Amino acid sequence: MDLLNLDGLWITDPYSIHFLIGIHLDTMERFSALLLRPQQKPLLLVNLLFGIEATEDFEVLNFHDADDVSAIMKSLVLGKNLGVDKYMRAQELLPLLDSYNITIASDLVDKLRAIKSKEEIEKMKVASLINDQVMEKVPSLLKVGVSEKEVADQIEDLFKDLGADGLSFDTIVAFGENCADPHAIPSDRKLKDNEAIIIDMGCIKDGYCSDMTRSFIMGHNELMEELYHLVNKANKEAFNSIRTGMTFSQLDKVARDVIGAQYKNEFNHRLGHGIGQSTHEPYDVSASNHALIEPGMCFSIEPGIYLKGVGGIRIENLVYIDEDGNGVLLNHVDQDNPWLNNKG
Repeated sequence: MDLLNLDGLWITDPYSIHFLIGIHLDTMERFSALLLRPQQKPLLLVNLLFGIEATEDFEVLNFHDADDVSAIMKSLVLGKNLGVDKYMRAQELLPLLDSYNITIASDLVDKLRAIKSKEEIEKMKVASLINDQVMEKVPSLLKVGVSEKEVADQIEDLFKDLGADGLSFDTIVAFGENCADPHAIPSDRKLKDNEAIIIDMGCIKDGYCSDMTRSFIMGHNELMEELYHLVNKANKEAFNSIRTGMTFSQLDKVARDVIGAQYKNEFNHRLGHGIGQSTHEPYDVSASNHALIEPGMCFSIEPGIYLKGVGGIRIENLVYIDEDGNGVLLNHVDQDNPWLNNKG
């Protein structure tokens, strides 16, 4: 990896460390970091309690609980130009400020992680297939009188039954007015007739994540149906516009133009996010991200409209960019028929 003019780069994000050297780290509150230096093997700085040994690909330097970690870090980078990632804790970063010209250099690794290999894409296809299979069963769980928590628990049981290794994130199940919260937490709120439903869920399989959102309408609700058609159109037009050479900000604008002025303030989040080993990773699909879309990238498209105290609609699919520069959907669950009539 080209470190540009840096004398060293400290990586503390566990997902990036795994990407670079294949080691899963969970050192809890104890510090761990991977040091990248020009013409040298990566060096993993980690507490000796975790028993990690060097390999042909990287070196290991252990420290004790009583050691001065910042002093050790300073001894390892002799030049003045130091890069750190955006996740480094202030506890370790602040003592370095008087010794180095420090740059936040996460993008050097982010660019590599954003371009998925064929093997990574295949793993994401498997995780997304499980997600599809579970979402296909979700309508049968949605009956008037069932609670958000009950549905979330049943979804998580289905993931286990289908062989998922875990959840990508806590499952979101929202009914009625709770749909106005993009990150709603499942509650004891029970489903009523003639209201919207949002299900946002994902699983992990072989180290890679899936993520998908579908909205439903129990019975008939004219306003929610209007929002559904608009959000669905924004989702599809954004997907159909994808091409290599366009920026993520341009893609975000496609969806916002469809949503239009009437609901621009109610579409209150970015269009999407990168995904891979973690649910949210480079690059985000937002008005502020002017990075170019390239083959190998994988990200979500998830427009939404949220009306406080009333309800909301969100539709999310994952997309990867193939070697020819075309967008390819990872999700294949129907998004054109949201109506339910399961009164139980």
